[in-house]
Amino acid sequence: MARQRCWRRACCCLALLVLSWLHANLGQMGFCRGLSSATTCRKGWTRSYASTGKCSRALATEALHATPPPVPAFLRLPKQPRHYQEEAVAFFFEHASATGQGAKGRPLRMRLVCGSGKTFIYGLIISRDLVDHPTGQSVVLVPWRDLARQTALELEGFGLRVCVIGDESHAIDEEAHVVVCVYASAHYLQGRAFRIKIVDEAHHVHAALNSKLSWETMLHGQVKASLEADFSATFQDSSDIDFDYGFTQALRDGYVCDLEIIICLTADSATRLASLADMVHENQKSWSPMFIMFNTLGTAKQFAATLRERGLGAQAMGGTATRKERLAAHEALQDGGLNALCLVRLFNEGTSISELRTVVMAEPRRSSINIQQVAMRVIRTHSSKPDGFGRFVQAVGLDPWIVDDSDLRNYVLGLTDVKQLSSLQSKTYIRDVGSWIRCQDGDEEGDEDDYTVHAKRMTSAESEDANSSAFVDVRVFDSAGQQVGGEEKRDPHWLLNMRLQQLRSWQHENGGVLPSLESSDQEEKTLAQWLTAAAQRASSGSLSSEAMRLLKEMPGMPSFLDETDALNSLVSWVETQKRLPTNAPEIIEQGQYRGMREFRAAFLKYTLTADDMRRIRRVPELYHYITQPKSATSWRDSLADVISWIEENEQLPSGRSGDELEQLQYRRIQQLRWYYFGGLLSSEDMQTLRDTPELYDLTRASWLCLGSLFVFCAVDYCLIVKCFLFVGWCKQL
Repeated sequence: MARQRCWRRACCCLALLVLSWLHANLGQMGFCRGLSSATTCRKGWTRSYASTGKCSRALATEALHATPPPVPAFLRLPKQPRHYQEEAVAFFFEHASATGQGAKGRPLRMRLVCGSGKTFIYGLIISRDLVDHPTGQSVVLVPWRDLARQTALELEGFGLRVCVIGDESHAIDEEAHVVVCVYASAHYLQGRAFRIKIVDEAHHVHAALNSKLSWETMLHGQVKASLEADFSATFQDSSDIDFDYGFTQALRDGYVCDLEIIICLTADSATRLASLADMVHENQKSWSPMFIMFNTLGTAKQFAATLRERGLGAQAMGGTATRKERLAAHEALQDGGLNALCLVRLFNEGTSISELRTVVMAEPRRSSINIQQVAMRVIRTHSSKPDGFGRFVQAVGLDPWIVDDSDLRNYVLGLTDVKQLSSLQSKTYIRDVGSWIRCQDGDEEGDEDDYTVHAKRMTSAESEDANSSAFVDVRVFDSAGQQVGGEEKRDPHWLLNMRLQQLRSWQHENGGVLPSLESSDQEEKTLAQWLTAAAQRASSGSLSSEAMRLLKEMPGMPSFLDETDALNSLVSWVETQKRLPTNAPEIIEQGQYRGMREFRAAFLKYTLTADDMRRIRRVPELYHYITQPKSATSWRDSLADVISWIEENEQLPSGRSGDELEQLQYRRIQQLRWYYFGGLLSSEDMQTLRDTPELYDLTRASWLCLGSLFVFCAVDYCLIVKCFLFVGWCKQL
């Protein structure tokens, strides 16, 4: 046994010696070199690993101590994401769906305030998706060429290969990670399928749904993607948002500047631009660089020439400017070579110039969203804004829709609060004046904000200079809608009193009558428009008690200004005129018409009292209009009135009665039968019916009669004759 063990040990030693010799000699001869290898990467690139002439053990040792392979460029972030950006990315991957498969029948809607870094979020989303889908291609759709270039530049900062479609190029780079395409060139993408589709400034898509020019079908339907979302700072419908990061939250977190709003009022539109030029010149040091927005290029050029005459660097540009001209103006504004750019349809939305300190709206705009988007150009943070503010200056005439100071305050609130913008927007009676914001509640003082507003006051010198111009008044607000700059002593009803004084003077000269909306006289028409706007404010309860008192003192003012007298006034008007009011140009009748519609809405909301209903019943025609149901929902609202009529008269209504009220209740019961038959009544409605046996039996009888018809027709061949007999039978019920 001992010999065998020794022999085995000797063999092992000999084998080790042979192996060592082979390794030493054959390794030098190249037989143990590693084979050349190649790896094919995405987009067809090939990376080769050359032979090193080293044995496997040497290669393993080097691999153990070698530096790790480089991280893909698209995973190297240009900066660290903020908390809400991370939340937005996580929300996108959790809730986004494929084209046409959204839970709400639409793409995901994500709203983030201007300047919050939406494009950076796009880069995060696309980069992270490439980790799991390295061959995927994404698309970002934007409305403007300038925004397309800006978006592409920021996405390239992620190491992404970007292709721009619509900026003098329509060729799609198949090797690109992401395609940035302007809306107008989206047809070049028709039929293509992407991994991710992002629609930037998507409020343009939603706003155009009812217009002839709509991007909805193309952008949402014909450009497909596995995951898609719409992004904007100003969606039209603020109640239908999936992810929201607004101005107030961003301001609290310190990611955007606060906003100072300066409203310049002028009674003469002819002097508005001259006064505005004076104001820009006087405040050039604190306002530059600035955008000054116009509606026509001719006016913009004239204004720029006026500023140049006063020593300011100013230039006018329109939407037809070349790319080279836009870039040169952009750089000059950033470098300080220009104080002001007078713009028409250019740099309205999305374009980032962090150094921008002021936006001046020289001419009125129709779109509230466009006004807000323009104002938001100045809230990006930058070291050149030591006071931490951006300024928005609006020059307006004293138009009829400005009833009092609260209209100005609510307009200011609408600039920064999208919910205010969408819920408080009201139509104006003057077609060439932009939509403004009107308050729905009666809070004159304004709510306490949960954050401290550090509003920068205009210096006394600035205020003096501003008010020395041809402007009737200059008001300075902070982003919370509070006036700043020494306005505390001003009478809050000065504007209302001024208007009422004009109205008194006109009435004195015209026999005490109220002005008409259809008058050819401009002064009378303007006063009528203002009075109509004031009446709307009064009926909505958004005028103060003092303002209501001042209005009621006017001769001939309709009594619907007071909620208690409104119903008596309406009933009296209908009894006197023997008809219902219409939406006529005559102010009093228009007010009664508006009041009648409001009473109908109050009836459907169960807010009318029993005393109100008794007064309305005095006029059958009015009672019919206010209580006549038009849908299943309105039937439920009027069900209690039907039951009340039955209990009061102790009988069911008849369609042959000459009483209009009884005919109304009969028509309601006929409608109820069809709701019962169609299964449109809720469990609460059914319980209410059961509590009134006569009405419930009649409804069920109608159901049973219809069932009898089917049985009757099934066993007889004279179907047509018996249908006529059945219809006659039902009419006798």
